[in-house]
Amino acid sequence: MLDFAWDLFLLVLPAAAGYLLNVFRKKVLNGRIKKLLRFNFSKSDKFSIHFITANTGCYDENELVTLGFIFEYMSVGEIKSFFSKLYAPYPEMTTNMSKEHFNDIKRKEIKENLVLIGGPFHNSVTGALLNKMENCPFHYDLSDATLVYTPPTGEEVRFTPRMYDPSAESGNKSYFEGDYCLIMNVKNPLDSSKRIILISGCRSVGCYGGAVYLSTKLSEIKKMTQSDEYALVIQCDGEREDLVSPPQLCACYPLDIRYKP
Repeated sequence: MLDFAWDLFLLVLPAAAGYLLNVFRKKVLNGRIKKLLRFNFSKSDKFSIHFITANTGCYDENELVTLGFIFEYMSVGEIKSFFSKLYAPYPEMTTNMSKEHFNDIKRKEIKENLVLIGGPFHNSVTGALLNKMENCPFHYDLSDATLVYTPPTGEEVRFTPRMYDPSAESGNKSYFEGDYCLIMNVKNPLDSSKRIILISGCRSVGCYGGAVYLSTKLSEIKKMTQSDEYALVIQCDGEREDLVSPPQLCACYPLDIRYKP
């Protein structure tokens, strides 16, 4: 009987040690990820994150709105699920659609920790808050939905999405669109103690690809930047079977934003 108990102990010990090590590693990793997100709070705080997504009322007639905005709403679900696990059993998370006119939004609604889904054309909050950043090196060329990065040297880097033509493509023909997404983590211009995470695709596919990247690759991003404010540009393909292909990082940029009063 004693031998059996000893053998059982030797079997259980490695499993228990492995479980505890995994819990410890996960706790350390989650701590690093939280530092990268820059949301500052304690358990005693009433900590909340407000999601503001694109508005279907302000769209280009050429946009596939019926399909497109589904990707924005899926992006909210992706990030909410990630935050729920990372910050369990809090924070409080709310979701609203941006109003067509920024001036119609109550000030208190946007002076919090924000996750903005969608670029300045479809999300009035994104457009207004980007306008409060004097030296933001990113803007969108709406003529072809290009994301433009202008470094201090002044030489533009352009990220232009494209629709795939199956008749012209060789190899795998399951992709229907190639897109880029800008992910930014900056201070809220209306309250510097709060943060904004922006997930803004050139088109809708990019928004969802950006959300997937943010929710799965933050531990890798942590190794790339120590900047208090930073931006990422990712690339993904809209795929007929799996929604988007695995998003890939194009570049990581440290930021030092100046804010207008």
